[in-house]
Amino acid sequence: MEEKISPLPPVESSVGVDAGITALATLSTGERIVNPGHERPDRRKPARAVSDAAWRDLRMMLEYKAAWYGRTLVAVDRWFPSSKLCSACGTLQEALPLNIREWTCGCGAVHDRDVNAARNVLAAGLAER
Repeated sequence: MEEKISPLPPVESSVGVDAGITALATLSTGERIVNPGHERPDRRKPARAVSDAAWRDLRMMLEYKAAWYGRTLVAVDRWFPSSKLCSACGTLQEALPLNIREWTCGCGAVHDRDVNAARNVLAAGLAER
């Protein structure tokens, strides 16, 4: 027996999502979704952690769930500099090593790297729509 999925009522809000390793996803609201495999003892190699995060599977699930419920999923280019772009003023940092988790832009805005990236993903996604 197939379950009929009904679209949800329309909403005015949107959320940006930044995929990561420590947190599987960070939302533009500041919420973090924990990567349950990150704390396992064999998680020494970043490539293994990325593979375990199963980002491709996560995106596929988000795509079909969005379609089920009448929502729109917009993905930005994977090379979009979401972490290095100030979400307050739009200035692009030349370099931002992965070990830098918080940074301050010349405009004075202080950013959590992942939340800033999610905010930039949200803005880019809204611009594409």
